[in-house]
Amino acid sequence: MENITEIYADKIIEPVDPMRSDMDRDKIDDLAASIKQQGLIQPITVRPLREHNNSLEQPGATCGAYDAPCLHIKYEVVAGHRRFKACAIAGLVKIPCIIKELFDQEVIAIRAHENLFRDDINPVDEAIYIGKLIGNDDSKIPELARQLNRSILWVEDRLAILTYPDYFLPAVRDKKLSLGVAKYLAAIEDDIYRKMFFNSAVSNGMAVWQAEYYFRQYDAGIFKEGVDILPPDELADRPRRAAVKANCARCGEVAEEPNFQNVFIHLNCPPDNISPS
Repeated sequence: MENITEIYADKIIEPVDPMRSDMDRDKIDDLAASIKQQGLIQPITVRPLREHNNSLEQPGATCGAYDAPCLHIKYEVVAGHRRFKACAIAGLVKIPCIIKELFDQEVIAIRAHENLFRDDINPVDEAIYIGKLIGNDDSKIPELARQLNRSILWVEDRLAILTYPDYFLPAVRDKKLSLGVAKYLAAIEDDIYRKMFFNSAVSNGMAVWQAEYYFRQYDAGIFKEGVDILPPDELADRPRRAAVKANCARCGEVAEEPNFQNVFIHLNCPPDNISPS
């Protein structure tokens, strides 16, 4: 059984590199109320930080300047970030902790194991952490998949998120863009078209099959050959191109992007059979 040590709260700091980009404040408040009544049932795990550079060195390392053992002055939260924040809200002076000497890579692995199986972790945070575990060595993917009890494809899909355009990430993190839709839209190389479909997906919603349809059409060169759109303001110095235009399926008049939406019908359906959405 691991030893539990009570450490003064002001000696403990939040994770230097947390896995979660945000936390549910209501859940933390509920946990704080429970801690006030029952105390902290499960201790948090911390690692000591060294005095000379405020970062972890090899256990037993000495300060090069003085050739003397480094002193522990702070403890970084390794596992139990939410519990630590709840303890602070509950006003605990001392917090039960398990102290471990850990290297940076070990800390990353522990946080991944603690968080990757939670339903409230968003895919972007998962991707960032898995990227840190894999680094530039793709040969680690099968072993990491085994350790996390996930498929190799799941790990690869998370790593692919790191290649998406930057403006995709907040939408995926906030669940305004599903991973399935993001996967196909990110594969559209022309950023003008990609942004057009991205904005439509975020504003109006988009099914995975629709995103795949747009990607397949782009990949087949249909957009490039038959349709063009006005460039955004930041690309105004490029030669201006014609806006997307189409006949309205209801009234028959010409509509110009973005003043229309896509309608999917059978090829043999006459226009007057289209039902209003």
